[in-house]
Amino acid sequence: MCIQGKGKTPWEHSPQAVRIRHDLHSRLINARARTDEVFRVVREEAMYDRPIPERHRIISYVGHVEAFDWNLLAQRAFGCVVPADVRSLFAFGIDPVNGGLPSDTPEDWPSREEVERYNRRLREELDRAIEHALERPEEGHPQLITMLEVGIEHRLMQCGKRSRTCCTACRAAKDSRAGKSGMEGA
Repeated sequence: MCIQGKGKTPWEHSPQAVRIRHDLHSRLINARARTDEVFRVVREEAMYDRPIPERHRIISYVGHVEAFDWNLLAQRAFGCVVPADVRSLFAFGIDPVNGGLPSDTPEDWPSREEVERYNRRLREELDRAIEHALERPEEGHPQLITMLEVGIEHRLMQCGKRSRTCCTACRAAKDSRAGKSGMEGA
């Protein structure tokens, strides 16, 4: 278990504070389900597309939301060791460096199965740490409630953004199959 004891105030031990943390953990789990729904609509052959040239490939966002939760909660709140494998691929934001376009290729990314395995592993470890903190609030981080709220908000924000990105990818794929250049009627 990756928990580090932190200083607590008496309120953080109260039944109300514990209930709030439980509710937030449930909301995080529900937000994960929404994120999963968004990415389930992406066809396998489109997962490595880059529908918006200035942004990452769709596969990067599948791992990004989990890496964000891990970095925010597991590492900061619970002192967990960050897995070294693919974290660097997913930890960064979407802005291009120095105004340039990303130069990666689909082959630079792990398979969808690898990313989903990575996500499951992070979720399981994070959930164990959250459950431990709910059972023993005196060992948790004093800002756990705020951190959970930030994680949920980030995930839901990503759902909205990725829904639009996925729609863009679907339109682009449909247009390319139909032989359209996107310039009709211009």
